[in-house]
Amino acid sequence: MRLSRATLSLGTLLVSVLILLLWNQEPGGSPAPEEPQAPAAGVVEAAAQLEPTDEPEARRVEVEAEAAEMSHAASLKRRRPRAKPRTGFIFGNILDSESNRVYHGQVLVFENQKDPIPVATLELKGTERQYRCELPANRAYYLLADPESLPGGMIPALANPKNQHRRRTKGHNAPKELDRFVRIFVNLPGGEEVRRDLPVGVLAEARGRLLDASGHGISGALARMSAQAGGFMGGYSVDSLTDEEGNFSFAEVFPGEFRLSFSRRELWNPPLVPLVRIQGGESKDFGDIYASGGDKSIRGRIVNQDGNPFPGLLIRCYKSQDWNATFGSARSDESGFFEISGLLAVEGKVSFTSEFEPSHIGGAGSAAYWIPNAKVDLREGANIIDIGTHTVDESRPFEIKGEILFDGGWLTQEGHDKRQLQAEVMPVEGNGIPEGVRRPPLRNYIHINTQANTFSHLLETPMTEVEIRFRLKGHEDLVFTVQPEALKSWSREIRVPGDFGPLNR
Repeated sequence: MRLSRATLSLGTLLVSVLILLLWNQEPGGSPAPEEPQAPAAGVVEAAAQLEPTDEPEARRVEVEAEAAEMSHAASLKRRRPRAKPRTGFIFGNILDSESNRVYHGQVLVFENQKDPIPVATLELKGTERQYRCELPANRAYYLLADPESLPGGMIPALANPKNQHRRRTKGHNAPKELDRFVRIFVNLPGGEEVRRDLPVGVLAEARGRLLDASGHGISGALARMSAQAGGFMGGYSVDSLTDEEGNFSFAEVFPGEFRLSFSRRELWNPPLVPLVRIQGGESKDFGDIYASGGDKSIRGRIVNQDGNPFPGLLIRCYKSQDWNATFGSARSDESGFFEISGLLAVEGKVSFTSEFEPSHIGGAGSAAYWIPNAKVDLREGANIIDIGTHTVDESRPFEIKGEILFDGGWLTQEGHDKRQLQAEVMPVEGNGIPEGVRRPPLRNYIHINTQANTFSHLLETPMTEVEIRFRLKGHEDLVFTVQPEALKSWSREIRVPGDFGPLNR
């Protein structure tokens, strides 16, 4: 049978490829360690031997492509398989409020703090009664001791009631309100083992009665128990309002160390209560707690930076080294004088700006800007201590404000959004806070209201020259240099993107 020249050429080419592949094999049939580059060159050489005049150009190109594909497939077989994604291990114990190991229970693993369904459920195993799990690394996870699996009425640490968003979960035999509890965060690096012990405990309760110096109940006061431990208990607190007889109670308290404090709208001398340890399952009775009463007084005078009286300023006494323990307060009068009476004989500090908030332009009763304080020791000396005159800077802000005119056509283009516009104010390079001014370094973001298309910011004075800088993605920054002046303002209309130049690359 007579074969066509094209068929013979194709056969010759395939034989050449096969021979080249065999040359790159070790005697035992295993691949050579070097990367195979010769086959590709051999294929090109073999293809070059074809006479383009003997067959159509399209057929020649097709044969070359098939040969190259075969060579590429052969080279892929020599490559090592990809390494598996790195993983890590999370392990630990479930501990009760006395740091003892819990021997029975399960641990739920979540990929998100609010996920209702866990990605893993782990048992406590071994003599150490630990949970252990291998998980994909370089991710964040959230751990929770399953409240339904714990013995003896134990539950995980309670989340702050103010932040609880209760909801029914799905996918379990029984619905659970998991959002009541704190989920422990863990970041899992690749190839490492991370330990997280999970706290559990039996809920306690507490109660007491708040009385004035005459023994009458103080009604309408807010009683608060605040956890003093950091970590998972940080920020946890429970509240109760006193009734007409001064009674207060807390029905659910997770065991730990707490500070009991009281507050009310009126100026008064709240009691100083030592830190208290609440045990699991305890029914704690604080008994009668009397508002601070003593024969000590503090007096003084407050003036502003011009030496004029500073009226209406709230002055508070705090126990030394504890800004949560207030034991007396008063407001300065029209002449700037104040006096706080009925104080206990303790060491403390007097804060002159405990309720600072920047005032509005031209508003009455400007709040103080900085937070100076004076040390006092009421344990010795006369019953009345005069701390003299203190200067507190009034808030005299410089207002930054304006409108933003977004181009409608620009907003309709793909990838454009109002949120791409940002603004901030900072000192001109080389400048800082004016000498003698008590204030943290300046670097503030300007608030942009994308609903009203406005921007606004209050900047305290005195202040050196500042830069007001607007940023828009893909454009040069729009910068204004301004000298802030007390109780004045700077206003502009900003066109987006019309006022922004192209970004120089």
